[in-house]
Amino acid sequence: MAILKNIEIKYKILGFFLIIVFIFLISNLLILHQVNLIEDSHNQEVLQINKYKEKQTEISHEVLKQFRDFSFYRNSIISNLKLYIYLSLPIWSLLLASLLYFSFVIPLRNSFRLVLKAMDKMTKGEMNEPIQIDVMDEIGRILQSIRVVRVILQGIFCEITSISNMISDSAKEMREYADTFIETSEKLTESSVEASLSVQELANLAQDIADANLQEGKFIKTVSEGIKKANTAFRTIKHSVQDLNSIASESAKNAEISSHSAQLALNAMDEINSNSSNIQSMVSLIKDISKQINLLALNASIEAARAGEAGKGFTVVADEVSNLATKTDATVREVEKNIILTRNAVTNGVKQVKETELSIRKIIDGSKNIDAKVKSITGMISSQNKDMSELENYSDKMVNIAQVIETTSIMQKDIAIEIRNMVLSVEQELKSITNGSNMIVKLANDKIRIAAFLQTIMSGFDIDSSILIKWDDALKVNIQKIDDQHEQLIQMINQLYKVVQTKNPPKDKISSILQSLIKYVQVHFKTEEDLFYQYNYPNSVSHKKEHDKFANQVLEFQKDFELGVQTVGFELLDFLKNWLVKHILVSDKKYSKYLNDKKVF
Repeated sequence: MAILKNIEIKYKILGFFLIIVFIFLISNLLILHQVNLIEDSHNQEVLQINKYKEKQTEISHEVLKQFRDFSFYRNSIISNLKLYIYLSLPIWSLLLASLLYFSFVIPLRNSFRLVLKAMDKMTKGEMNEPIQIDVMDEIGRILQSIRVVRVILQGIFCEITSISNMISDSAKEMREYADTFIETSEKLTESSVEASLSVQELANLAQDIADANLQEGKFIKTVSEGIKKANTAFRTIKHSVQDLNSIASESAKNAEISSHSAQLALNAMDEINSNSSNIQSMVSLIKDISKQINLLALNASIEAARAGEAGKGFTVVADEVSNLATKTDATVREVEKNIILTRNAVTNGVKQVKETELSIRKIIDGSKNIDAKVKSITGMISSQNKDMSELENYSDKMVNIAQVIETTSIMQKDIAIEIRNMVLSVEQELKSITNGSNMIVKLANDKIRIAAFLQTIMSGFDIDSSILIKWDDALKVNIQKIDDQHEQLIQMINQLYKVVQTKNPPKDKISSILQSLIKYVQVHFKTEEDLFYQYNYPNSVSHKKEHDKFANQVLEFQKDFELGVQTVGFELLDFLKNWLVKHILVSDKKYSKYLNDKKVF
């Protein structure tokens, strides 16, 4: 501060002398101007006198002499003044120029040399060369701006270096992945071609299966219909066998009845035969009686003939009796004949009935056997009918399954065709992926070249790439406590920058640094705001709003980071760097002058 004050006194003295020289120079110029005016006035007077001479020839000799003496004296003074002015003006001009040169040009030249030297070093990449500022004049402010620019460029170059390294690494990884994609896509393309052929065969096979399933479904339907018909036939047979069983049972019963009836018929025929013998005996008796009646009628006719008229009536009776006897004899003979026929028929009937009874016995035995077998067959048919019912159910299920298989086969065919189309589409997509991967490889190579180019450019600058913000006196606000806190904040941001630069940085470490940074930011903001309150800083409200906005943004980011929504990258670091540097250079510099005027250092 003492050096700056001495320099200011020196410039004040130089300025005072410059003002004196400038005043003398101006005064000489004014005198010269007055002399010129006097000379012009004298010339005007001479012209006036000449005019008077022409008008008035008689002018006193004394007046002319006085005018000539005065003119000579005035001309002498004017000449001396002009000589003095012409001689002193270059001297004073030279003196003024010398003073200006030594007072301004040389300091300006030295200052410009400092500026040019700083700029030259910056163009050569020497970013760490110290820049000394003796006087905070315009040149000093330029040098101060250069220092600020160096601070900003330090961060930008660090970001460019880190980003170029990241671009190079990511491009190499991208190229490796792309090479893997290309190799994989080529293999997949070959596989897709094979798969396309296989799927085509599968589609053809599915078509064959669908056709076979269609035929098989028709056959199964035919079999099912046959089974249903067979089951219906078995039901009919069952009912028929049941009817047969009933009929057989009924036949056995009827045979028993027939056997009993045959026995009764035999008994009746024996009785008829016996009665026929008795009837035949009676017929023989009637026949004998008829013969006797016929003899009696004959004798009566003879006696009536003997009697004559008296015997005519008796003759008629005798004739009638004789006719009756004849008819009776004829009838008896017919009856006898019928009895003989009846006895023969009965004898034959007895024989037939006995044979019938024997047959009926056989029928009864056969009916019993048939009944037993029919019952056995009925049981078997019932079992078979149950099996046929189950078979019918199974056949229905088979029909349903066949329909499902048919539908599934059609679906398989459609799916196989769709898969084939998808495989063809995948094949095209794989070709696109291969082309895209080749393009990615090309882009990755371009990125690697760009990163190498950036790294080559950055290698020409002497910067410490391990830090994002380099502390510089240009960032000072001339308040020791605040400057120390600003420097500490920059160190914490640089610490976060170093951690982020590592590959797969641990989350807990980043979280710890973020928490420490947020806490220290709050402490720093409170320190500034306490000073604002203590010294009644007029822009404290707007400045505090900037603090609150920044704190809320960082807290929101920390919340998202803990939830896994955000990651700490160069966007956050760039935001922290830009906000802090801009805040120091703009907002903090405003209160710096105010508090320095309040003797706060």
